Amino acid sequence: MSTRVLNQVLSTLEENGFMASVFANADGLILASTKTEQMNDKIIAAMVALLSESAEKAKEELELSTDLIEIRIKWGDLTIWCRNIKIDDSAFLLAGIAPPVQNNEEEEYQSNLMDWAVENSMPPLKKLVSL
Repeated sequence: MSTRVLNQVLSTLEENGFMASVFANADGLILASTKTEQMNDKIIAAMVALLSESAEKAKEELELSTDLIEIRIKWGDLTIWCRNIKIDDSAFLLAGIAPPVQNNEEEEYQSNLMDWAVENSMPPLKKLVSL
């Protein structure tokens, strides 16, 4: 049931322009994914886990007191969106690969989609944590 809902959330991202999306744990283990043939979900999950780990190390070095919320990396031909989702002592990652945006409205739309995905993934992720 939980992974079915996660897959539905990811399918909605895909229907709204994302080329690939992945739910993974903090170690990069895939819980659910959608992708085009050109994308490798295992590589996406591993790279996002590595980025998140690097961000956590930066948090320690900079003596920051709050949790990571988002990582966004833009290239000319795509953007990687990554959201950190904390539930109790567990950490999950939502990664999305999106085409480049042409204006601020498109970027805000992609950001709002990621917000929606995090919000709608909370119940199944909480269920997974409770197992």
